[in-house]
Amino acid sequence: MSRKAVKTVSNEPTEFIPEIYKDLDRNAPKMEDRPLVFVGVKTNRDHSWALQDYIELKDGKNPDKGVKGMGEAYKYLWEKIILEVKNHVTEVDGKLVELESVTGDDKNALWYIDDDEFSACVTEAITHFYAASKLEESEVKTSD
Repeated sequence: MSRKAVKTVSNEPTEFIPEIYKDLDRNAPKMEDRPLVFVGVKTNRDHSWALQDYIELKDGKNPDKGVKGMGEAYKYLWEKIILEVKNHVTEVDGKLVELESVTGDDKNALWYIDDDEFSACVTEAITHFYAASKLEESEVKTSD
């Protein structure tokens, strides 16, 4: 009997463009005509353990009543797995500010932007990288 090959999962940063920006040209002359691009990595085991500390059922006896801690969990993922935001355009004191790349604390501060379109893109990006991290059914360890 031969052994099965162990799958190596790459955690190299990859880019993600939200669905509403898929048709925009990445090389457009004006930055506001370019898509918003999120650079991130897949979650790892440490992230999974940390997420368990954030999320809990609101009512342990009735799980249909929902969960609490999702906001904190998403913020944690924003800070840990989203590494960079490219082509961010914002307005400061009535002037258009174009940022080709936002990273680190500046990127983390974007979490507090009160804009429905941007918030939807952030949620889509986090969900994309989190879902890409999950193992397929055939890859999950089970006891025989």
